[in-house]
Amino acid sequence: MQNCKWNGEVFDCCKYFVPLDTELGTCYAINSKQTRDAGAPRLEMISNKDTGPGTLYLELFGNANVFIIGEQEVPSLTTLQTDILQVTPHIHFYRLIAINELTTLQTDILQVTPHIHFYRLIAINEIDNQPEVKYVNVAQRNCRFMEENEGIDVYRYYSYSTCCVQCKETVASWKKMKASMKMAQLKTCGCVHHLTPRTPYEMQCTIEGLECLNDNYNNLAVLKASWSNRSGLVCECLPSCTELEIELVRDIKTGIHEEYAIVEISLDRLPSERFKRNVIKGKLDLVVSMGGTAGLFIGASILSFVEILYYFFIRPFNDYLIRRKQDGDKQSMGRESSIILVKSAKK
Repeated sequence: MQNCKWNGEVFDCCKYFVPLDTELGTCYAINSKQTRDAGAPRLEMISNKDTGPGTLYLELFGNANVFIIGEQEVPSLTTLQTDILQVTPHIHFYRLIAINELTTLQTDILQVTPHIHFYRLIAINEIDNQPEVKYVNVAQRNCRFMEENEGIDVYRYYSYSTCCVQCKETVASWKKMKASMKMAQLKTCGCVHHLTPRTPYEMQCTIEGLECLNDNYNNLAVLKASWSNRSGLVCECLPSCTELEIELVRDIKTGIHEEYAIVEISLDRLPSERFKRNVIKGKLDLVVSMGGTAGLFIGASILSFVEILYYFFIRPFNDYLIRRKQDGDKQSMGRESSIILVKSAKK
């Protein structure tokens, strides 16, 4: 890889494209949250009214697959082939896409080979979540935030693709997380593929294990719906609350004479719409509604319930403490009077 540019400005390819462990092998990703180094530098790839739609320019040597996915997503076996840009030498490939922040689409991968200029145009729509959404039960909002990665040990952050990778290893429902691709491999073949991220050496497959994984490929690497009768793995993975949906607008491929491939990925337009996830009724709204109902039917409010607690529990306890203190003071005053009388009699 050489001559990397963002909006015509050159940047260091080796500094910003850092290793990312995937079940496909080691990839190199830019601005990903799942990279091997958690403190990897991030390139400001901003597209707004001032800069206009952004364009990423790359020159790649040899054959390669280019994945266009969100910052929390990872390349996996379940990524559809139409999401891959296959880049070969002597070709100029141009792709125009549109992005909606919902799911990973088939247009996320470019298969790159030398002598080709690839140009892809994309477009993006975003999802905006109210702060209160995080306090809503996961089953109610039907999505997970990146930090809610309980049960996933292959990556630091949650996303639909990371959950699927875990699902391939474990085979279970999300609640118990015992049925994911990692456990599925363990259950079927007694081992896990050596390319699976964060897999201990003793769990990695030998030649016999790899042969077992290959024989059961359709059952371990192909996802299916729970109601489907075909071969495959059922993964009850929720989408991420902040996932990107990438919409392909146009692909342009032209031949070139250089010994490398040119890849250009550009926004067709700035986002013109945004999906928003709102909380209609929260816990505070429930309290307010209950208070309003009580006020309507029995003329009471939350303050009335506080007063009931005060009069029946707090005030009697305070009165008890006051009486106890007064009784103690009377007893001490009686002892002092007796001492004074005794001393007067002796005189």
